[in-house]
Amino acid sequence: MEGKLVQVAVGRPVRGLFTYRVPETIPAVREGQRVLVPFGAGKALGFIMGEAREAPPGRLRDLSQVLDAEPMFSPDLLSFLQWTAAYYRYPLGEVLRSALPPGLTRPGEAPQSKPGVCELVCLTELARTEPRPRGVAMNAVLDYLATAPGEVDLEELATAIPGVRDPLKRLVGKGLCSLREVPLVPDRPELAFAGKAVPVPTSEQSAALVEIEKAVAARSFAPILLRGVTGSGKTEVYLRSISRAIELGLGALVLVPEIALTPQLVGRFRARFGEKVAVLHSGLRDSERLAEWRRLRQGEAPLAVGVRSAIFAPIARLGIIVVDEEHDGSFKQEEKLRYHARDLAVVRAQRIGCPVILGSATPSLESLANARGGRYQLLELTRRVDDRPMPAVHVVDMRVEGRGHVSAAFPQLAARSKMRALEARKAAEASAPYGEDPAARPPAREEIEEELSRGPPLLSEELRASLEDVLAKGRQAILFLNRRGQSTYHVCLACGRSVTCRDCAVSLTLHGTSNRLLCHYCGHTEPLPAACPQCGGPIDSLGMGTEAVEAELGKRFPAARVCRLDRDSATQAEEITALLAAFAKGEKDILVGTQMVAKGHDFPGVTLVGVLLADIALNLPDFRAAERTFQLLAQVAGRAGRGVEPGRVVVQTFNPEAPAIAHVVGHDYLAFSEHELALRRAYFYPPFCRLLAVRIEGVHPQGTAEAARLVAKAVGQAARDSGGALRLIGPAKAPFAKLRGKVRWQLLIKGPTARSLVPAAEAVEKVAEQLPGNARASVDVDPIGLM
Repeated sequence: MEGKLVQVAVGRPVRGLFTYRVPETIPAVREGQRVLVPFGAGKALGFIMGEAREAPPGRLRDLSQVLDAEPMFSPDLLSFLQWTAAYYRYPLGEVLRSALPPGLTRPGEAPQSKPGVCELVCLTELARTEPRPRGVAMNAVLDYLATAPGEVDLEELATAIPGVRDPLKRLVGKGLCSLREVPLVPDRPELAFAGKAVPVPTSEQSAALVEIEKAVAARSFAPILLRGVTGSGKTEVYLRSISRAIELGLGALVLVPEIALTPQLVGRFRARFGEKVAVLHSGLRDSERLAEWRRLRQGEAPLAVGVRSAIFAPIARLGIIVVDEEHDGSFKQEEKLRYHARDLAVVRAQRIGCPVILGSATPSLESLANARGGRYQLLELTRRVDDRPMPAVHVVDMRVEGRGHVSAAFPQLAARSKMRALEARKAAEASAPYGEDPAARPPAREEIEEELSRGPPLLSEELRASLEDVLAKGRQAILFLNRRGQSTYHVCLACGRSVTCRDCAVSLTLHGTSNRLLCHYCGHTEPLPAACPQCGGPIDSLGMGTEAVEAELGKRFPAARVCRLDRDSATQAEEITALLAAFAKGEKDILVGTQMVAKGHDFPGVTLVGVLLADIALNLPDFRAAERTFQLLAQVAGRAGRGVEPGRVVVQTFNPEAPAIAHVVGHDYLAFSEHELALRRAYFYPPFCRLLAVRIEGVHPQGTAEAARLVAKAVGQAARDSGGALRLIGPAKAPFAKLRGKVRWQLLIKGPTARSLVPAAEAVEKVAEQLPGNARASVDVDPIGLM
């Protein structure tokens, strides 16, 4: 392309391709190469997409620089990324940039640390006595280091202060900072989960492997839904299928919901394939992620295991794709490029011609419908390994267990009950004296408040007895509650106002470790007020989270070794892996956690699983609420009884008749799916239609409402032009009407096919350019969350 015109996708949130001239100083360029181009008043990262047939009107500008000798993307991967950008209606340059690891996503960017080395920074003694140097950047570095308890990882410092290398170099030269390198020894605690011997396949595993290996050898597209009950050995099927692909000189990709939550899976892959495995996730240092990406691109590692972004991994001669727990919602990215990694896995497999395995004990209803419609091949593992029984599930109806639990599940009702109790006490104090009999005297106000402050019991009698039995036998238990924190609702007992986030329309959660209120959406934090800011009345904290459960267990079972797994107790992948490894080795008795305890764990010592409140997500205003509830309960129930001893599951609920809960008792996925599919068909929801969600956000309530009306008008015209093919719901305020300071509206569009929704999406994009009040509208193709 020397001296020619080329089309460039610019790594900015702008649509379309831009034409540039290749100057004579640049010998040649190829499709997929990174380039530096003039854009606006500055320069931007770009990607060569091919030759331009003619020059556009106006001034033509030259490429500034070619950043790499070789293209970043193979032809098939580049084509796949172009398809992704078109389907999810997102700027191509941004899609290409998001497919690269840190170190390659910005012009001139390089990892802040050296491969295989950890660089540690700290202040010197001289810095504590010498006057501060001039320069904002240098003082920012000094301020950051002054508050650190010791040495700081250079990557942490680079994240906090972009461009830190230059000011740090000057500070080291002045003797105010020291910088030392230490070898970075790969820490792989996941190998504790690797297992010892390779198991002999069961008859069902062998039958599934015959079909999968046939597709691998044929190098043909074969979408396979592997439905296997928990503990049936789906992972062994993955391992053997991938082993066959590697024997044939092919590469493999394994997608998991969250790499930090599945150390056992990574451990088993490393034990089986050793250094042939490259792991891709955000818990790695930037230099490590870049090194793993390069190993894959150069063919040094034929197998990638990673989270959703690994769908873009540059795997040479890709021969098989596995999506573990394919139903999991975390495969869908909810910001910017809103892609679904499971769906893209099917598309990528189709485009290159290889099998893709979608594995789950509780497949999504979309995947089940594809299997029933003949679009996917269905393979089933109906029995656990060694014919171990499924755990017995017992449902505890909390409506009859005790009224106290209402305050744990429904804090608003509990708050009203407390206010009525206090009002009754005031009325009693105003009545005639009760004489000298202490028994006749009503309890004092302080006594009432003390009794109320104790809160309800979190464990039913059946669950408490089961825990006592497990602990007495030296076995282990998992308690599941999908709420973090100490208490989740804080209300004034005088005026009834609740304490909410200033930037989001949600309640703040009290976290006991910091004794502060935290918003789980925007991160805003503030102290728990001593009194109501509105009226000065008393504030009461209600609702329960995992911290409250951990504290309750400490009181009831003081000898038990209790650990907690949620986003507060373990923030790094290494911490999560170490905690799970300790539990796997029997060093802990009870594991309390959120949905992090439900995914991918295999603990033979666990004979009891307790679900403290099964109703949390059941009645959310989302048509997938029941499906998600059933999947989560079935997954966490499957953690019990995976060893020699049978398992038991206790489910506490206020809605025992709900199909999502009732069918968990018999582990009856098919009965639940039949019931849910009938509802979806009746109300025209996926898998019987395709969805497009339109989200309108703005700072000003009135301007955002007007923007939503304009978007709905444009979409309504597209729906009328479709001849009735499209159905509209909304516009309406989103269930979370305000998040991160933005007012939120949404519109839902239903159509028979993905193609039928394109005119509606185009109408949104056209009207979005002229919305009032700085409002913004965006489309979400195939949304999975409607909150």
